[in-house]
Amino acid sequence: MFCRYPLGMNDMIIREAESRDIAAVLAIYKAAKIEGDDGFTVEEATAHWQRFRAYPNYRLFVVEIGGEVLATYALLIMDNLAKRGRPSGIVEDVGVMPGRQGNGIGRAMMAHAMQECRAAGCYKLALSSNLRRTDAHDFYERLGFERHGYSFSITLVSSEKH
Repeated sequence: MFCRYPLGMNDMIIREAESRDIAAVLAIYKAAKIEGDDGFTVEEATAHWQRFRAYPNYRLFVVEIGGEVLATYALLIMDNLAKRGRPSGIVEDVGVMPGRQGNGIGRAMMAHAMQECRAAGCYKLALSSNLRRTDAHDFYERLGFERHGYSFSITLVSSEKH
Protein backbone atom coordinates (compact mmCIF):
# COMPACT_ATOMS: atom_id res chain seq x y z
CA MET A 1 0.00 0.00 0.00
CA PHE A 2 1.23 3.47 -0.80
CA CYS A 3 0.02 7.06 -0.98
CA ARG A 4 0.67 9.27 -3.98
CA TYR A 5 1.07 13.04 -3.59
CA PRO A 6 1.34 15.34 -6.63
CA LEU A 7 4.67 17.19 -6.77
CA GLY A 8 5.26 19.07 -9.99
CA MET A 9 6.34 16.78 -12.81
CA ASN A 10 6.87 13.78 -10.51
CA ASP A 11 4.62 12.23 -7.94
CA MET A 12 5.76 11.74 -4.37
CA ILE A 13 5.02 8.18 -3.30
CA ILE A 14 5.02 7.24 0.38
CA ARG A 15 5.16 3.49 0.82
CA GLU A 16 6.41 0.84 3.21
CA ALA A 17 10.08 0.16 2.78
CA GLU A 18 11.28 -2.97 1.03
CA SER A 19 14.64 -4.70 1.41
CA ARG A 20 15.88 -2.97 -1.75
CA ASP A 21 15.41 0.40 0.04
CA ILE A 22 17.67 -0.26 3.03
CA ALA A 23 20.85 1.19 1.46
CA ALA A 24 18.97 4.38 0.55
CA VAL A 25 17.51 4.65 4.05
CA LEU A 26 21.00 4.35 5.57
CA ALA A 27 22.25 7.05 3.16
CA ILE A 28 19.41 9.35 4.28
CA TYR A 29 20.24 8.73 7.96
CA LYS A 30 23.87 9.63 7.33
CA ALA A 31 23.18 12.69 5.15
CA ALA A 32 20.54 14.01 7.57
CA LYS A 33 22.91 13.40 10.52
CA ILE A 34 20.57 10.91 12.17
CA GLU A 35 23.35 8.33 12.11
CA GLY A 36 27.10 8.78 12.23
CA ASP A 37 29.85 6.72 10.66
CA ASP A 38 29.25 3.87 13.12
CA GLY A 39 25.83 2.93 11.75
CA PHE A 40 24.79 -0.43 10.36
CA THR A 41 26.17 -1.93 7.19
CA VAL A 42 23.47 -2.65 4.61
CA GLU A 43 23.59 -6.34 5.53
CA GLU A 44 23.26 -5.63 9.27
CA ALA A 45 20.44 -3.13 8.69
CA THR A 46 18.57 -5.56 6.44
CA ALA A 47 18.73 -8.29 9.10
CA HIS A 48 17.61 -5.86 11.80
CA TRP A 49 14.78 -4.53 9.60
CA GLN A 50 13.61 -8.11 8.98
CA ARG A 51 13.45 -8.60 12.74
CA PHE A 52 11.37 -5.53 13.50
CA ARG A 53 9.05 -6.18 10.55
CA ALA A 54 7.70 -9.02 12.69
CA TYR A 55 6.58 -6.53 15.36
CA PRO A 56 2.89 -5.72 15.10
CA ASN A 57 2.23 -2.22 13.80
CA TYR A 58 5.87 -1.05 13.48
CA ARG A 59 6.61 0.05 9.95
CA LEU A 60 9.36 1.84 8.07
CA PHE A 61 8.17 4.16 5.31
CA VAL A 62 10.09 5.72 2.44
CA VAL A 63 9.33 8.61 0.13
CA GLU A 64 10.09 7.99 -3.51
CA ILE A 65 10.19 10.72 -6.14
CA GLY A 66 11.04 9.90 -9.73
CA GLY A 67 12.12 6.42 -8.69
CA GLU A 68 14.60 7.73 -6.07
CA VAL A 69 14.18 7.20 -2.31
CA LEU A 70 14.71 10.63 -0.73
CA ALA A 71 13.16 10.45 2.74
CA THR A 72 12.08 8.04 5.45
CA TYR A 73 10.34 7.71 8.79
CA ALA A 74 9.35 4.91 11.14
CA LEU A 75 5.92 4.61 12.75
CA LEU A 76 4.95 2.50 15.74
CA ILE A 77 1.27 2.19 16.60
CA MET A 78 1.01 0.66 20.04
CA ASP A 79 -1.86 -0.57 22.13
CA ASN A 80 -2.43 0.85 25.61
CA LEU A 81 -4.24 -0.15 28.78
CA ALA A 82 -4.90 3.49 29.68
CA LYS A 83 -7.19 5.70 27.57
CA ARG A 84 -9.69 2.83 27.41
CA GLY A 85 -7.25 0.89 25.26
CA ARG A 86 -7.01 3.46 22.51
CA PRO A 87 -3.69 3.13 20.68
CA SER A 88 -1.09 5.84 20.25
CA GLY A 89 1.43 6.48 17.51
CA ILE A 90 5.13 7.24 17.79
CA VAL A 91 7.20 8.60 14.92
CA GLU A 92 10.94 7.91 14.89
CA ASP A 93 13.94 8.44 12.62
CA VAL A 94 12.49 11.14 10.35
CA GLY A 95 14.98 11.97 7.63
CA VAL A 96 14.94 13.89 4.36
CA MET A 97 17.97 14.20 2.10
CA PRO A 98 19.38 17.67 2.86
CA GLY A 99 19.16 18.89 -0.75
CA ARG A 100 15.44 18.08 -0.81
CA GLN A 101 14.44 19.65 2.52
CA GLY A 102 11.98 22.52 2.33
CA ASN A 103 10.05 21.02 -0.59
CA GLY A 104 7.08 19.59 1.30
CA ILE A 105 8.44 16.07 1.77
CA GLY A 106 8.56 16.23 5.57
CA ARG A 107 5.10 17.79 5.65
CA ALA A 108 3.75 14.96 3.47
CA MET A 109 5.38 12.31 5.69
CA MET A 110 3.84 13.77 8.83
CA ALA A 111 0.44 14.05 7.12
CA HIS A 112 0.84 10.40 6.16
CA ALA A 113 1.74 9.43 9.75
CA MET A 114 -1.30 11.31 11.06
CA GLN A 115 -3.53 9.58 8.49
CA GLU A 116 -2.17 6.16 9.49
CA CYS A 117 -2.76 6.95 13.17
CA ARG A 118 -6.29 8.24 12.61
CA ALA A 119 -7.13 5.12 10.62
CA ALA A 120 -5.85 3.00 13.54
CA GLY A 121 -7.96 4.97 16.06
CA CYS A 122 -4.98 6.52 17.83
CA TYR A 123 -5.73 9.19 20.41
CA LYS A 124 -2.34 10.88 19.80
CA LEU A 125 0.79 10.91 17.68
CA ALA A 126 4.04 11.71 19.47
CA LEU A 127 7.65 12.24 18.51
CA SER A 128 10.76 13.50 20.18
CA SER A 129 13.43 15.77 18.81
CA ASN A 130 16.91 16.61 20.06
CA LEU A 131 17.02 19.94 21.92
CA ARG A 132 19.65 21.24 19.48
CA ARG A 133 17.41 20.73 16.44
CA THR A 134 15.52 24.02 16.74
CA ASP A 135 14.70 24.11 13.00
CA ALA A 136 12.99 20.74 13.38
CA HIS A 137 11.06 22.01 16.40
CA ASP A 138 9.81 24.98 14.38
CA PHE A 139 8.82 22.63 11.55
CA TYR A 140 6.81 20.34 13.85
CA GLU A 141 5.09 23.29 15.51
CA ARG A 142 4.08 24.67 12.08
CA LEU A 143 2.42 21.29 11.46
CA GLY A 144 0.36 21.63 14.64
CA PHE A 145 2.46 19.55 17.03
CA GLU A 146 2.58 21.03 20.52
CA ARG A 147 5.34 20.80 23.06
CA HIS A 148 3.98 18.47 25.69
CA GLY A 149 5.81 17.55 28.83
CA TYR A 150 9.42 16.44 28.74
CA SER A 151 11.15 13.64 26.96
CA PHE A 152 13.66 11.78 29.12
CA SER A 153 16.24 9.24 28.05
CA ILE A 154 19.15 7.39 29.57
CA THR A 155 22.02 5.79 27.69
CA LEU A 156 22.07 2.10 28.62
CA VAL A 157 24.88 0.91 26.34
CA SER A 158 27.93 2.59 24.93
CA SER A 159 27.79 3.96 21.41
CA GLU A 160 30.24 1.25 20.33
CA LYS A 161 28.87 -1.56 18.19
CA HIS A 162 27.37 -4.36 20.25
